[in-house]
Amino acid sequence: MLAFSFRTGNAAYRYYQSQEAEPTKDDFADWLAGLPDSIRQFHTVKGFEKSKRVLGLRRHAAERSDLGLEAYMKESVSPEDYAEWRRLSN
Repeated sequence: MLAFSFRTGNAAYRYYQSQEAEPTKDDFADWLAGLPDSIRQFHTVKGFEKSKRVLGLRRHAAERSDLGLEAYMKESVSPEDYAEWRRLSN
């Protein structure tokens, strides 16, 4: 299980570090619009520069660039690891 965690964790890390996951100000504005009020207010005050490392925003940016986490994981790990990752994700 430890090896599985390293393999899938490393793949997820690479996903969140990809260029497609680098948010723009437009991604930030779109992401804010979909957040609950209290979280939207928090990140609005925090601002784009201090929020752009938040994983939720990075995933939103990647998804907007047509790089979904699920598709990335499917391509990045073995079929067995992907099936287990999906099972644990649900």
